[in-house]
Amino acid sequence: MSLDSTHLFAEQDVSHRLQQYPRNIWTKFRAALDRIEAHDFYGARRLLEGLKYHPEASEDICAIYWQRLMQAEAQQRPVRKINIPSDYTGSLDERLLLPFRRLNADQAVPKPYPWAMALPPYAGAGNSYRFLQEAAAGLAGHFTPAVRRVHVVWSPLAVDASAQRSVLAGLCDLVFAGRLDVTVFGGDGLDAAAVLPGQGTLSLRAHALQSSQGQSDLRQIVRDCDQVLFVAGAPAIDRMLLQRGLQLAEISDAVVQPVVPMPTGTRAGQGFATLYSDAALRERFSGRYPFRDVAGLNMLVPARLLREIGLTDPRFASTTLAARELAYRASVRGAWLCPLAVDSLAGHSDQEAFPAEQELYKALCPNHWDRKRDVWHEVSKVSVYIPAYNASKYIERAVESVLAQDVADLEVCIANDGS
Repeated sequence: MSLDSTHLFAEQDVSHRLQQYPRNIWTKFRAALDRIEAHDFYGARRLLEGLKYHPEASEDICAIYWQRLMQAEAQQRPVRKINIPSDYTGSLDERLLLPFRRLNADQAVPKPYPWAMALPPYAGAGNSYRFLQEAAAGLAGHFTPAVRRVHVVWSPLAVDASAQRSVLAGLCDLVFAGRLDVTVFGGDGLDAAAVLPGQGTLSLRAHALQSSQGQSDLRQIVRDCDQVLFVAGAPAIDRMLLQRGLQLAEISDAVVQPVVPMPTGTRAGQGFATLYSDAALRERFSGRYPFRDVAGLNMLVPARLLREIGLTDPRFASTTLAARELAYRASVRGAWLCPLAVDSLAGHSDQEAFPAEQELYKALCPNHWDRKRDVWHEVSKVSVYIPAYNASKYIERAVESVLAQDVADLEVCIANDGS
């Protein structure tokens, strides 16, 4: 290679680098505008942040470009929703198309599930929601939520008046640009004049959420809002709780976010663990039965999803079991359960007060975890088929010989072939 050609390539490389990393202040402003037009708001913001301290850039000039950036962010197109992994990866694999986490996509599951019937297989990818978090990470710090109205449905249960006032103070302090309404079912001693974000209203109801009147109120709430934040007991609500939840809600219409406490000692023991990092919770919620790990009726749910799958089941007086059944229904329909961490959560469980409802829960949510000690309802490991055409003399002895085997987990199928 000649010296001239080497010099030419060097000049081209320098020119390319200057386009990527301009030195002239006006070239940098031009690069920021190019990024704004390309909807690369994060890159434009980084350039403008650097120019803020440039000696030749006055505050008035910077303000013009910042205003242009904020206008573009406000007018940006809605974020494309990601409801299944193929939306995020761009894969055209047919196996990832909905519904790919249904119990059985082609057959309706009876409700309640018959006790004498083998449990349905749980097919699909479980609840591996990491791809949603990776997609949402690109929105961190520079997105305007499309959700404009959130309604908090709060059941204080057995927590005292002091804890109730603490929760209400946390709700009033939430960072949210839209309107936040709160309806309290069975609250005690709360200030109805509390100031909520977006001039929201606080409504106090004497009846319980699971009552017929409570279900009627909930139906109206779901009809009029974008997201429903169910609260039961007294969670420790931090200012950014709603912002963390809405970041995932911006990415997907099929995400339910159970509000759960961080495991004891996690924040202190892991050093860098925060409410934004869910490493301590991911193992619990990435399995096949994430609905079992919801902490009572504490979850952020899209109103659209509730309109599709229905409200909490009024047959449950227990809000804890009603929450599990609702999460089960959402999971079966293809929704992802992504935990929304808080520091603590008290007084959220009431299932001990309603032991009889456990059987109803198991009937409505057939799964091998809750019935693992009840082998009668499990899929048998050994099946013995006995053809018995005109074999009335021998059939009893044949069945008894099978039942006398050491293997207890078996089924006997007899075909008499019309004899």
